[in-house]
Amino acid sequence: MTWTQRLRRLWEPAAELLHGGQLLAEGVLSGVRPLRTDADSLMGVTVPADFPASEHVRLNDRVGPHQPTQPAIYSEYAGGWNGVVYRFCECAQNDEAFRTWFSRGGHSPIPDNRYRQETHLFFFFVAGLAALESFSYMAHALGALVDLGQFPMTTADEKRGVNPRKTAERFGSSVYKAELLAVRLNAVVSSTEFKDWSEIRNILAHRVSPPRHFYLGGPQDGTADWMHLGALGPAVTQDRRRWLKDQLAELVPAAADFARAHL
Repeated sequence: MTWTQRLRRLWEPAAELLHGGQLLAEGVLSGVRPLRTDADSLMGVTVPADFPASEHVRLNDRVGPHQPTQPAIYSEYAGGWNGVVYRFCECAQNDEAFRTWFSRGGHSPIPDNRYRQETHLFFFFVAGLAALESFSYMAHALGALVDLGQFPMTTADEKRGVNPRKTAERFGSSVYKAELLAVRLNAVVSSTEFKDWSEIRNILAHRVSPPRHFYLGGPQDGTADWMHLGALGPAVTQDRRRWLKDQLAELVPAAADFARAHL
């Protein structure tokens, strides 16, 4: 063993410990719980417990062998598959971070805390909707792997045209309209929750950082309304994360079953 190898054996555990301590410190200061590296976990990181990891793996185990024969479409599928994981992780992290900062400052915090709350609200709604958009893109690519004629996805314009409603429409008007995946997709895009989340994301991403409306006296005394969602508090993100988790818990297995049946 060379001196370099010996030094590396001594240094690497210390570096890992230092890195872990740095991540922990950053998590305490920022309110964002860090994802830890785990070679045995999905995507090499510890995903939140409420993500349907085993079903997501089952889906990819079925689709993966088709990469050599359809590399271009598979690349689109794989990018969407990655996006579902990363965006849900980001959504979950910002849910927890918002609740952390709200617990420290409430609905009328000092400016630094207010900035952090608003930032985590922004990324929560952007990432959460992106998780569903990534899933719909992945599902469309899955359809293209099965039947490119009904799920066109080769030109830049065709790829840009893919969105949750378009994917649901194409499944709903195809020979696969009776498939559970088609039913689940349609249920999501038709839901009030999806429409509300889309509207909130669009307002935050393209228009304003909305003000808070404070109540003094009356039944809402001591609360603040944000985006007309009622009293601002942990439930704003926590309840919506739970809804997103429930949708993915139905969508991902449906996609895996579709792949098993047609690939």
